[in-house]
Amino acid sequence: MARAIKQGLDYFPLEANFAINPTVLQIKKEHGDATVDILIQVLSFIYTGEGYYVKADQTFCRKLAVTLYQTDAATVESVVRQAVELEMFDARLYAEQGILTSVEIQQQFLFSSRRRRNVVLETGICLLTQEQIDESRGRENIKLPAGGKNRIDVPNVDNSAQNVRNSPQNVDNGTHSIVQNSIEENRKENLPPQSPHLPERMEEGELDAADPSAGGGGGTADAGGGSLREGRPKTPAHPRGGREWTQADIDALRPPADGVERNLDGLRDNLLRLHVPPAEQYAIINLSNYGAKGGAVWMAFSEMRNKNWKPRLPGKYLLAVIQKSRH
Repeated sequence: MARAIKQGLDYFPLEANFAINPTVLQIKKEHGDATVDILIQVLSFIYTGEGYYVKADQTFCRKLAVTLYQTDAATVESVVRQAVELEMFDARLYAEQGILTSVEIQQQFLFSSRRRRNVVLETGICLLTQEQIDESRGRENIKLPAGGKNRIDVPNVDNSAQNVRNSPQNVDNGTHSIVQNSIEENRKENLPPQSPHLPERMEEGELDAADPSAGGGGGTADAGGGSLREGRPKTPAHPRGGREWTQADIDALRPPADGVERNLDGLRDNLLRLHVPPAEQYAIINLSNYGAKGGAVWMAFSEMRNKNWKPRLPGKYLLAVIQKSRH
């Protein structure tokens, strides 16, 4: 018997300031500490079920209440209603169909499921425009149905991607890229624990100067008295040669089996969310030891979230941060 096709997600991101979000705090004033637990459980039901919506009827409220301590179905329903009023969820779909969803939830679902062969969206529930679907999936060949269809089939056009080798060579033998250096370092059996000092936010001029792939001569001195690699390294060459890195190549990368704790999927998701080009993604993945936990790249992500700030060139900024932490 064929196994049922998975629709929901295995995990979903949650903003670090979710519990102190002004909308959540407003609901919390009326319903108390149970508010945060209820809203997180609602999101869990959405993402692990259909992936982008949930039918918020009485059965749903009772089922959710059972998972929480000293919380009844009436409280769950009241919190949900206020969340809809405060635009955390789409008011029209809730009023007409009792559906909890939003544009942000649907974008996150498409983004997180982008490596699947197919994803299905019901047209009566889909809130996304053509542009939003393309942006969320990273594709431009997905078309909304002209009419008559009750669902949208969202294909992944890069299913034929093959695994790529993890040892790219620089086309210019006289200039070694930071990617090559990171590969040699990653071959060491026992990597020392990283305790990077995250640099202060870089201004645009400093970032261009410190960027390992930026043009111009002369490195930029760091706080420890060292300098970033001078010159202009080549863009990492594709191991198969003759073509540029694609997102399918990045998705096909696998970390070494050396016992190091990593979160490569989370790293790829963050880089995609920041629209980092595939070649820069590859460099970051290698320099961060395939997303090893506790590294400088995770501290950089945390700083950007906490300060609600995005650098003009995220990939180059992350490369500079990782390179600077090594000195």
